[in-house]
Formats: sequence, structure tokens, C-alpha cells
Amino acid sequence: METISIRPLDEKEAAAFLGLKSSRLLQAWRRRRIGPAWVRVGRQIRYQPQDLRAYLNANRVDREAVSK
Repeated sequence: METISIRPLDEKEAAAFLGLKSSRLLQAWRRRRIGPAWVRVGRQIRYQPQDLRAYLNANRVDREAVSK
């Protein structure tokens, strides 16, 4: 069973969670208003793990649906 973390992740942690090489892509996505939901806490940007999972699920490609 997966342990659910409720601690918000910083940019580097969120990038690692998504399998990105750098957090710069997350910064670019925020400027373009795309990508996963995020929260500003003071000056810092944080990502909720459940939002990152939702983003991954929303962008999941079903191979069978693509091949039809």
C-alpha cells in the first residue's frame, strides 16, 4: 500500500516526482499556465502530491485508445 504524503513538495522534489531532469520545466509551465496545479506559500512555490498524481493521470496515454 502506498504511503500518502501530505507535505507539499518544492520544485526540485516535484520535478523528481514527475521524472523531469530539471525544475526549470515546471517554471516554464507556470509562466505558460500549463502543467500541474501549484500553491504559492509566501515567495515559495509548492506542489501537492495529489495534484502531481492528478496531472499524471490526466495526461496518461492509453496505448489501445491511441492505436484505434
